[in-house]
Amino acid sequence: WVELDVKLSRDGVPIIFHDARLERTSNGIGLVADMDYQDLAALDAGLWFGAEFHGQPIPSLAATITLLAELGMGLNLELKPCAGRAAATTAAALAVLRAAWPSGLPLLLSSFDRTALLVAQDIAPDMPRGLLLDEVVGDWRSLLSQLEASSFNINGNRVALDLLPEIVAAAAVPVLAYTINDPLRAKALWQAGITGIFTDDPITLLRAQS
Repeated sequence: WVELDVKLSRDGVPIIFHDARLERTSNGIGLVADMDYQDLAALDAGLWFGAEFHGQPIPSLAATITLLAELGMGLNLELKPCAGRAAATTAAALAVLRAAWPSGLPLLLSSFDRTALLVAQDIAPDMPRGLLLDEVVGDWRSLLSQLEASSFNINGNRVALDLLPEIVAAAAVPVLAYTINDPLRAKALWQAGITGIFTDDPITLLRAQS
């Protein structure tokens, strides 16, 4: 699987991008929501990461689905709307997924944004949804139930390991931990009963498990 974030261009095209602003991971300036897709696609989104990635554009969700289908990879798509665009971002992303996502590959929608998850629940109840929380506090059990969540995605670096078995048992859905790059932390999470892990460094974590 791969986890990616989807936002919406000014003219309504779902794109794969993390930040609300362009500066950190592209040569653009300003807010993603203030630019049309044609202008976003012309930016360089690779050079910041390494010279060998120079010229890589900001991908559309549609183009990303095509690539994932070729690679045979599942997708955890985080609905990460810009301010005030939760409903529009969710509806646009789900329309693309409905039209193009291969039926044989696993798919999970996830979000910190309650509005995005509620909209997804309303217009695509058949698509699995994961609730993202940075801290496991408050009445998260009721929230999982209300959203009919298929997974509970938590900050694996902040959750108390001694409480994790209780969380896993109470959630009654897979509990997934983000973003774990330390093999020792990953091992501790596995031992405490975590269902799955998000990582930027899968090779290191796989080697540590072998």
